[in-house]
Amino acid sequence: MNLVEFELYCDIKENSISKRSVPYDEKKSF
Repeated sequence: MNLVEFELYCDIKENSISKRSVPYDEKKSF
């Protein structure tokens, strides 16, 4: 995994966490 991909992943993760309170298991399956 590149640094760019990792940063992108972190951004998406933070956004999904802040935008909606979805349980981790649901996000995992998504």
